[in-house]
Amino acid sequence: MTNIDKWRQLIADRETSGLTVKEWCARNPISKDSYYYWFKKVRNADSGKADGQILFAEIQKETPVSSRSLIHGNLRVSWNGLEMQISDSNDARLAAELFGHLRTLC
Repeated sequence: MTNIDKWRQLIADRETSGLTVKEWCARNPISKDSYYYWFKKVRNADSGKADGQILFAEIQKETPVSSRSLIHGNLRVSWNGLEMQISDSNDARLAAELFGHLRTLC
């Protein structure tokens, strides 16, 4: 059994124990620093990401939506738990400006 496998089992045991990390570490002779170190290593191993590895995702540019097409309707945009409702031309202009700024950041 590798260290990753050992820690994967320890982390699963902690999660099913109902104890906080602090409580679980106190009952098992493991420091919180070691627990979180191995938690990160297991998570990265399970996601296929090695430590320090940079992953890239392709982003396809879509044709921008004209704010005029939103003047007579409602549009609801949800992303990462955030929600915005666009219901008139002023909202559409503001949203277009916001999306333009987000595009430069992302």
